[in-house]
Amino acid sequence: MQHAGTTRAGRAAGIIAAIGATTIAQADCDWIATPGVDAGNGAVNAMAVYDAGNGPALFAAGTLHGSAGNELAQWVPGEEPGDGAWQRTPFQSGFTSVNAMAVYDGELYIGGTFAFAGGETANRIARWDDNTWNTVGGGVSGIRVEAMVVYDGALYVGGEFDNAGGVDQTSGIARWDGDEWSSVDGGLSSGEVRSLAVYDDGDGEGDGYGEALYVGGNFLNIGTSEADNIARWDGEGWSSVGDGGLGVNIDVTALTSFDGSLYAGGNFREDVDGESEMRGVARWDGDAWSYLGEGVLDDPHTGTIVYDIAGYHDQDGEPVIIAAGRFTEAGDGMPVNHIAQWDGDKWSALGDGLDGTAQVLMTYNDGHGESVFVGGTFTHADGVESDGAARWNCPISGAAPPDPSKSLVEAEPASITGYGGTATVTVTPHDAAGEKLGDGLDVQITANAGDWLDDVNDEGDGTYTRDLLAQGGADGQAVITAVVEGVTLAQSPTVNFVPVHPGKSSIEIASSFTLPGGQVDVTVVPRDGDGQIVGSGFAVDIHTTRGSLDGEVTDHGDGTYTQTLNLPDPGTATLTATVDGMLLDAAASVTVLDPDDFGEVAGIDQHGHPVGYHSIQDAVDAADVDGLLAVLVGPGEYEETVLVDGVTDLTIEAIAASEPAVIRGIVFSDSQAVTVQNLHIVNSPGDGIRMLGRNNASSSIELDHLRIDSAGGRGMRIDQDNHDIVLSNVEILNSQNDGIRMDRHVTDVLMTASVITGNIGNGVRIRRDSSGIQLIGNTLAGNGKNGLRLDRDVALLIEANDILNNGASSGGGNGYGINLQRSGRWGSPHLITVIQNTFDGNNGNPQPNRSDEHIRNYDQMFDDNDDQPGY
Repeated sequence: MQHAGTTRAGRAAGIIAAIGATTIAQADCDWIATPGVDAGNGAVNAMAVYDAGNGPALFAAGTLHGSAGNELAQWVPGEEPGDGAWQRTPFQSGFTSVNAMAVYDGELYIGGTFAFAGGETANRIARWDDNTWNTVGGGVSGIRVEAMVVYDGALYVGGEFDNAGGVDQTSGIARWDGDEWSSVDGGLSSGEVRSLAVYDDGDGEGDGYGEALYVGGNFLNIGTSEADNIARWDGEGWSSVGDGGLGVNIDVTALTSFDGSLYAGGNFREDVDGESEMRGVARWDGDAWSYLGEGVLDDPHTGTIVYDIAGYHDQDGEPVIIAAGRFTEAGDGMPVNHIAQWDGDKWSALGDGLDGTAQVLMTYNDGHGESVFVGGTFTHADGVESDGAARWNCPISGAAPPDPSKSLVEAEPASITGYGGTATVTVTPHDAAGEKLGDGLDVQITANAGDWLDDVNDEGDGTYTRDLLAQGGADGQAVITAVVEGVTLAQSPTVNFVPVHPGKSSIEIASSFTLPGGQVDVTVVPRDGDGQIVGSGFAVDIHTTRGSLDGEVTDHGDGTYTQTLNLPDPGTATLTATVDGMLLDAAASVTVLDPDDFGEVAGIDQHGHPVGYHSIQDAVDAADVDGLLAVLVGPGEYEETVLVDGVTDLTIEAIAASEPAVIRGIVFSDSQAVTVQNLHIVNSPGDGIRMLGRNNASSSIELDHLRIDSAGGRGMRIDQDNHDIVLSNVEILNSQNDGIRMDRHVTDVLMTASVITGNIGNGVRIRRDSSGIQLIGNTLAGNGKNGLRLDRDVALLIEANDILNNGASSGGGNGYGINLQRSGRWGSPHLITVIQNTFDGNNGNPQPNRSDEHIRNYDQMFDDNDDQPGY
């Protein structure tokens, strides 16, 4: 049977405890009475550590009676180890025999032969949550649940049952994920599961080793695999357990993972091949079975059976195994009376043992040190009255040993540069109860790569640290190992060495010049020896000799890192950077021009030299003559409407600053490849931006991050024959006419991420015979007339725009999200493609089968090229 806690199926953490040893005199160890269970003619079959809201506590269940009551009892410690007692729990009664207990996802699960729990139908399995017992997916159909364990994020349940929750192929074993039952690759065709354990056999040879679920019981097959009484589940399939054999010859009733091995107990005497006489208890190391001395024996009338196995470390840190069940001898005829311990070399008794069968073992620290709690059908332990439950306690000399699975080993950061980066390894030893062991321990920290900057530091707070240095520039990985008081801890974190090369990495800035009040984005790009970007996750620090850096460095996740530099005063700032503490060879500089020498406007020529100008217009007029590549505009208000006439290959930009650069307007005439960015155009007497047409038309004009506010005419007017225009992140609001007007024969315009709102006329108007227009990802909202007005014979893409609340003050047929002008000369619908836009709150005039409040003349607009919801 399976009886305990997180069960003898995977209690590696719960059973690695400091509770005495076979190497000390027996007089130093005592059985301590645990009154209060009052099992009477019943038994304690299962134990578990569970937090019911007042901290972790030990619970016992089985077929209990009397003062413990309700078939569930809780251990309440006293001031001294012998003062504790089992007491009634607050859990409602109603179940009969309990065989197994486990904690899954913070809830207590019980399994047994009962049909009800707390008055509710439970069908042999129930869970305690929110002060009540709950069904577990309809329970199981059959005789009993005997074992439970958590593995790979789910609760595995074994026993003698036909199915779980009515799910096919769940006989004998099933998986519960918190919501529903599922088959474990077919389950049993006959027999029963009596024990479960999780064991990491990663030290075994060959493929397929690692953490796996081991299943013991009475069966010959499981799933589609032949396996005698014990099998292994790796999450994908079943396999037998044995090198050349298929298992053991008779029932496996106990399984426990401890100290790198799996221990099995039952009433078997040999493996299937008959090569090992194991007599009730055996050890599996991931490759082969071995016996523990001569095992344990019963008197010939009752039959040997080991019901449970637990493990702990003795005073010298050596592993010790306790076996409990129905047997009277261990080794070569030694009387042991139902419980015995194996120290790796020999068996020994625990006092005079028990006067009845032991069913379950659980190690638990109730504040007086770790002890082994034993449950069963006995009434006395070593002659001490203990009705169904007893406590074996051995004094510990010195500190409790570390629990390998509960101790922590951490490395931060997890990736460092291979050219001198450092990571700090922190070890926090814990005992089996999860408590810190404190300072003064012998702690060794090693790695298979890198160098150590220092010895292990005892920090005095229960943690131990050591700094790892990566050297040599190569990539690779260091695997960390920690040993505390001779015990190797389970966690082995890794530190990746990424080869950031100090000479190949770069520091980049958008411009080498700015004006007072300017802001410059500094970008650091770590690269390896081949010049390739190496990725994110590094500790990057940027340093400047002038100005101030905003906030923290931003890791963009693509291998680049940025920070904003504020430069309020004239002078030169030199920028350097470190990556994981390593100084890069690269440097960059930004010069803040002195307005006394350059004014508020500066041109940057093709040689990277600054030239000062009195106004924006002066700089633009001189651009071709002086060979300027860029015109920088400082913060402030400029009473200028700038004429860009006959200019080629020029960028006009306001420097990034806390205050904007404000002008009155821009007029383009016969210019090519001009970019304007970051300017504010406010209170223009006419159009905010105008592109003259016909013989004065321009091309390849890019407008980026502009704000046009309160223009006296249109926010932007693009006259005929202008082409190749890009508008990105442009905001146009409060114009006295349309936000944007495109006249005839305007071609190839892309507008993205822009906001056209609050204009008295249309948001955007496009006149006939314009083509190649793309409006993607914009907002056209709250304009007085239509969001978008289209004349006949226009070709455009309208995709993923928000077209909202237009036409509140319009009349005369306006006010639609899209107003398509109907005409007998109208071209085919495929000229316009409308895809996944959002319409809401527009105020057009609906006409049946023709127009609604959002789109006018939609009957002429759509064909198979469109993907617009609602049309």
